[in-house]
Amino acid sequence: MSKPKGKNKRPRKKRPKVFRRKYSPDENYQAMIFFGALIMVVALFMAYIDIKGQKIQDRCTERTTAVITDVQTQTIYHGKDKIPKFGRRYIIRYKFEVDGKEYKDSTRYTYRPGNISGTRIPVYYDPADPSYNYTLNDYSSSDHRRIHFFFAGAGAVLLAVGIIKHKKFKKKSSSGDEPMSQTD
Repeated sequence: MSKPKGKNKRPRKKRPKVFRRKYSPDENYQAMIFFGALIMVVALFMAYIDIKGQKIQDRCTERTTAVITDVQTQTIYHGKDKIPKFGRRYIIRYKFEVDGKEYKDSTRYTYRPGNISGTRIPVYYDPADPSYNYTLNDYSSSDHRRIHFFFAGAGAVLLAVGIIKHKKFKKKSSSGDEPMSQTD
């Protein structure tokens, strides 16, 4: 047994005039400008971080082995009630020796490393200043700059198209070709 069409449907309520909003085609261009600028800024920031990491990798040319001395767990709290929102972060402290002098540093892990005290890990350091060092966990060896610059370019194109369309719309609406909206 099938239901007759049109029956038992609730009529759609219209929103009161107070809550109705008239959209202008110009708002679409403003959104293009906003999101184009946002994509471009985020991509350039990520490229900056990648370039900074590459400079550190270029500076730290010597490799040695470090020993993990301690693993510290930090709970990340967020909100009023101190409820763990993002879980835990693990700080791994290590030490290594260069020319008879001992250096200590740490790195962060987002996953639980387990009981790894005493484990050996590779550390890259600056021969002029061994306190300036990094582990493979700190900086990846891959290069993502091309991807970052691609998204920066795409954001710039979106931004430029939005600005051009916005200017054309403003010019067209000020020439009197489009009727001006009436206020109720």
